Amino acid sequence: MGKEQKLQQVGELFKNKINRVFLAGMAVLLLLRLLIYASESQYSNAPPAPPPSVDLKPTLSQNSPEFKKVQEMLVPWPEFSASTKTLELTRQNMFDPNRVLQAADFERQAEEKVTKAYTEFNKGNYEAARRLAQEGLSILGNHKGAKELLKKIDAKLGAGTPGEESTRPTTATATPAPR
Repeated sequence: MGKEQKLQQVGELFKNKINRVFLAGMAVLLLLRLLIYASESQYSNAPPAPPPSVDLKPTLSQNSPEFKKVQEMLVPWPEFSASTKTLELTRQNMFDPNRVLQAADFERQAEEKVTKAYTEFNKGNYEAARRLAQEGLSILGNHKGAKELLKKIDAKLGAGTPGEESTRPTTATATPAPR
């Protein structure tokens, strides 16, 4: 018989008795685990080692700087609410639920003003539209719709009406000094 035939016979024998081979392997693993457990339990019956001896005499004098540092560390912290830095942090906390609700309310108010401003703009009442858009910007300074509407109003009215402030940025031109 050739090597290939022998390997094929062993493979077929292995296929036919795979369950028995698996159970035999599991039994071997279980026996190994029991041997390890038995060898470990021999050492666990030994008496525990005595704790190391510790000198409990104080090594720091009360006048030493190290002792004073330890005493300062043991003083409880002041209340957080009394700290001005903590108060400042709570005022600026963007995750505070109250601030989130206030921001949503501001956005709603600004959106209402800008919507009314667009209505006035469509009616042709540009001055009322400008006033409402500026109110919306005063509530929420970065409102994109209000800024766009003010640009449209400025385009319709030109540079703006006399007596009212234009929202268009002005550029200062320097005049040469007389010689």
